[in-house]
Amino acid sequence: MIESITTLMTVFCFVLVPCSALLSYFSRKAGADLQARVGPNRAGPAGLFQPVADLLKALQKEDAASSTPLFQQLALALVAAVLLSTVTIIPFSGSLLLLDADMSVFLTLWAALSAAMVLLFIGFHRGTVPAWISALRVSFQSVTATFPALIAILCVGITAGGFRWENILAVQGASPLSWIVFSNPFAPFAFVVFVVSGLILFSTPPMDAGLSRMEIQGGLSSLWGGRNLSLFNFIRFYGFFLWACMATGLFLGGGRLPDGVQDSLGPQGVTFFQVLIFLFKAFTLMLVIDGVTRANPRTRADQITGFSWRVLSPIALASLVGTALWRVFV
Repeated sequence: MIESITTLMTVFCFVLVPCSALLSYFSRKAGADLQARVGPNRAGPAGLFQPVADLLKALQKEDAASSTPLFQQLALALVAAVLLSTVTIIPFSGSLLLLDADMSVFLTLWAALSAAMVLLFIGFHRGTVPAWISALRVSFQSVTATFPALIAILCVGITAGGFRWENILAVQGASPLSWIVFSNPFAPFAFVVFVVSGLILFSTPPMDAGLSRMEIQGGLSSLWGGRNLSLFNFIRFYGFFLWACMATGLFLGGGRLPDGVQDSLGPQGVTFFQVLIFLFKAFTLMLVIDGVTRANPRTRADQITGFSWRVLSPIALASLVGTALWRVFV
């Protein structure tokens, strides 16, 4: 038990927090290059310490709007739902995987829905119409995106013969052609459905109408400020990061090393390089998604839910049927 807690704290302090700062910097730099802007360049060399400066600035601000005990308890529940319940099942490597049950991959959906429920309660707690409408929008988006994401995971389970991370990673190799995303003609569609569903589940731009400050007088975003805003933004990043990690493990081979290289390394060397490769894939996927989403305008809440039911769900179901037929007859 103590070893598991130590591993959990190690992953959180030395993987998640630094990844959050680094990806925030690279995302802002890439966005500035795409939009012909300068980007962070004042705090530290080439603006490298800008995330730290933003954090220190936020910690100095007062946050009277969210100082009530009930609000703080709900915010803590949001942290627990998204962070503590899912950090144990990210498949960085075999030695860092704390939980590998038969339904481990579905815990992410549970965490996303739990976070949506907490945001719903936070919006109702404020007692204002903009907060109510914003909370309902976020909840409806999460519910509509859960179905296609679930179907995409079922496609992976059919290919791997189970939903344990051990089975899913075992059927994939280091070569891209051995990844599940290229295992059959229908897997790429399931991969795209899974990624887009994650953007909707965690209200990531441009699917963030419910959390936009430009919508309905700020909605839920107007409730956060100071240190709570920093925590809220970190949770949003972690949701995006978590979904990219899930996509990497489910479809992109995880951190699998070539067999010859893996045999020549010791246990610690294998773990280190597996985590490095896994994070490289997840970061690359996140930066690609960030670049694509920056080129698209924000989508309305009704368009998001309609897109989930009318586009993502049929594609996911067709991918599921196609994957099952391919598994049986090919």
